[in-house]
Amino acid sequence: AITATPLNIYNNIFSSEGTCRSQNMLRSLYFTSLLFILQFTSPLLLSNLPTPISAFAASKKPSSKPKSNPKSRASTTKGFGAPPPTLDDLLSSFPNRLPPQHDPDIISCPCRSGLTYKECCRPLHSLERECTSKVDVLRSRYSAFSYRLIEYVMRSTHPTCRDYREDKVAWAKDLNKGGMFDSFEFVDLTIIDDDDENNEGGEDED
Repeated sequence: AITATPLNIYNNIFSSEGTCRSQNMLRSLYFTSLLFILQFTSPLLLSNLPTPISAFAASKKPSSKPKSNPKSRASTTKGFGAPPPTLDDLLSSFPNRLPPQHDPDIISCPCRSGLTYKECCRPLHSLERECTSKVDVLRSRYSAFSYRLIEYVMRSTHPTCRDYREDKVAWAKDLNKGGMFDSFEFVDLTIIDDDDENNEGGEDED
């Protein structure tokens, strides 16, 4: 490394007569003095420069956005997009009043026809056969209300009836909530005038 002192620089630039030497010598001495200064001051300058990591850490500001709670986020999105329950799902979840461990071959039909449940209304409730008379409709619906069979009550309601509803899910919910006479006891069914039996076997006479 080229070293020089201020005194040497002064003596090299100016002669005893006070005149400046050649410009080339002036340039060389200028750069010599600059190197001299950098030789002693560069370690101090470099030591004061921040490292990239510390500069990044110092410039990074804490975020003001509150951290989200995973539990709260899960609770707000729980069930999002889940399909609504179907009619079959609702009907299968509703309670009924079928006798526990009932045997349709033994128990009497609730409509008081004198037949067993298997012989009378059960085939209608299970859609094994259809009603062929008004008496079949009356007896099967009475038994359905007695046993709390909401699906058959809905199926056997004619569209022209005021109780009929297009929204089957809402209809089933309302029947389950307060339309199945849960506070009543089904004691007996008496048919006063059986037109089907009176007209059986022939046409009405004028």
